[in-house]
Amino acid sequence: MIHARGTVQDSVQTGLSKTQDVLQLGLGIAQEILEQNMKRASKNLKKAQKNMQRVQDTVQDTVQSGLSQTRHALGKNAQRARKSLKKVQQSIGDTQYSMQSQHAKNARKRSRAKTLFRLGILTGIVFVLLYTPWPGSKMRHQLVEFWHGLFPNQQ
Repeated sequence: MIHARGTVQDSVQTGLSKTQDVLQLGLGIAQEILEQNMKRASKNLKKAQKNMQRVQDTVQDTVQSGLSQTRHALGKNAQRARKSLKKVQQSIGDTQYSMQSQHAKNARKRSRAKTLFRLGILTGIVFVLLYTPWPGSKMRHQLVEFWHGLFPNQQ
């Protein structure tokens, strides 16, 4: 039994030694694979960073171009708005001038009409006085009576 025990122990010892060798070999291979994968991952990360930088540069250029175009378009629209505003101001000024001219013209017409009306009344009074059938003294007496009839308290 001791002998069998020794053989079993030797077998287990040999199996254990082989298992340890296999595990160490597997561990070495796993470490090599891990190192290779880490190198690949590092390379891929560097490539991704370069690609990202290119994309970032492209996006930045595109945004800058878009902003430049937007500023240009806004500048043109602002110029158009200023021109339109100037035209509106000029139109308002023209309308104001036209209305002032029309008002002055109407004021001159009213002034002429008043003057002609007054001349017409004065002419009518002169003709009435010249062509009345009564003599001057009687006419004066009638005018005084008429005046006192209009304003009875004044004498």
